[in-house]
Amino acid sequence: MADQCIVCEASLQPFHKDLLCDGCRTPTGTPTASDKKAHIAEGVAEPEEFQRTFQIVEGGTQRGKHKLVDSFGYTYTVKRRRIAGTDWQCSVRPKNNPCRAAVTQKPDGTFTVGGRAHNHTASVGAHIVTRITSRIKKEAATELFKPASAIVKEVLLEERTDAPCPSLPRPEYLARIANRFRQQLRPADFD
Repeated sequence: MADQCIVCEASLQPFHKDLLCDGCRTPTGTPTASDKKAHIAEGVAEPEEFQRTFQIVEGGTQRGKHKLVDSFGYTYTVKRRRIAGTDWQCSVRPKNNPCRAAVTQKPDGTFTVGGRAHNHTASVGAHIVTRITSRIKKEAATELFKPASAIVKEVLLEERTDAPCPSLPRPEYLARIANRFRQQLRPADFD
């Protein structure tokens, strides 16, 4: 499938690297505001704003608790559970400058974003990474005698997507996660 121009959605040739067709390209290489207005006047609409969606991953944290992941790449952990809903806080919490962004989940399943913005960039593919690590831990707990590397290969092949995921750890590290999780399941003393 050929790529399309981001301004007018015309088909691009392979030599177009900046996602603009020759008609949309200016001498500086970027479309101007008048170019965009001209394309809108021709009937081509601007791209719509992205809708933020949320997904709860069971066992998504390092300690096996629930993790909330949004479609922008931010992750949240449970701050507190109340009758009125669940409060989620951003999972990026360094000591010096913790992120104060929060999300509230109502009992009916709707999510409301808090008033504070994130103080860090989003992690591209966070929902994929969280889902993969959670599945690897589940498989490692049920398949005790299967090698961790085989579990990792199997899960990566099943969860494979075309979307880029630069935050996905190397398979060796995912195998270490599985082995570390199994280590917690072993008895402390065999005597």
